[in-house]
Order: sequence, then C-alpha cells, then structure tokens
Amino acid sequence: MNSIARSIQAFGLDLCLMICFRDGQASAAVAFEGHAPQGPRLQAQNTCHESAVHDLMTQVHQLMERAYQQYRDARLCQWTAQLVAPVGSDVQLSVFDQWLLEKLMTTCPQFQVGWTPLQDVPAAFRVLRVGSSLRIQVMLGGLSGVPHTTVIAVSDVHQLTTAVRDFVGQVIATSVSAGAAD
Repeated sequence: MNSIARSIQAFGLDLCLMICFRDGQASAAVAFEGHAPQGPRLQAQNTCHESAVHDLMTQVHQLMERAYQQYRDARLCQWTAQLVAPVGSDVQLSVFDQWLLEKLMTTCPQFQVGWTPLQDVPAAFRVLRVGSSLRIQVMLGGLSGVPHTTVIAVSDVHQLTTAVRDFVGQVIATSVSAGAAD
C-alpha cells in the first residue's frame, strides 16, 4: 500500500488529503486546519496514481463548494442548509459538514439542517436553531410520521454530534422496546 499527502486550499480553508492506494483504488481521509481526519473516506477507482489524486482533489473541491453554498444560502435566506456528505449512525461528520455546522452555529441566530438520512439505520435527523435553543428531531423509517424531538444546550459541533448520536440511539431503543411490548 502506497500513501501520499496533498495539501489543498478551498474557500479559504487549508485542507490535507491523506491518500492511500491499494488494489487499483485510491481513498483519502480529509483533515482541515490542523485537525485529525474525520468522516467517511473519499474513494476513487483509478489505476493511475496521478489520475486518482486528481479525482480525489476534484471531489474535495466539489464538496467544499457545496458546503460553502449551503452555508451561504442559509445565511442569506436565514434558514435551511443540508449536509453534503453521507452520515452513519455514529454521526461522524465529514470535515465539510463540520465546517458547515460550525459556521451556522457561530454566525446564524436561526437555521435548520434539513432531514439527513443515516446510512446504516432506518432513521433520519434534523437540527433546528431558533435563538439560543437547538432542537434535534429524529424520525424512524421513512419521513412520514411524527418526529421525536429534544431540546439541547450545546456550544460546539462535537457536543452537537454527540447529542444527535445519543438521541438517535435513545429513539431507536425506545422504539425497539415499544415494539417488543406489543
């Protein structure tokens, strides 16, 4: 397995890609501004290392552009943004979504992060902020039904993702218990 690191600047952020090549595929972990890589790895299927690096760097630019556009739209319209990368039940966000949430939490007195499906469980969540209150809503199954809601007090993205992960787990456990009681 070969590995290389590439630095890239996108929308004023210094990003670092840790790219690994294995069996004709390349994958990259992305970190920003001196943080450890987080979130899902980007993938490129290309046997040529140079082309794979180019593909991965293009993906980074596209994801950062989408995150920036979501932030800009939410800030200008004062409301909805959507996460740009898939999210699993561990609610480990990509660096792009971390950046987006951090910007929203620090600059927007009200916003909503639209319904985000979780990849490995039949649930979705969204986050709403009005004034100083943050609400997490979780819906099991499809997006038809009554969402479960909790109000939380958090000050940063890490606390928010922890609260979302814990609340999703709580809603799923309650649903399983209610199903077993029937």
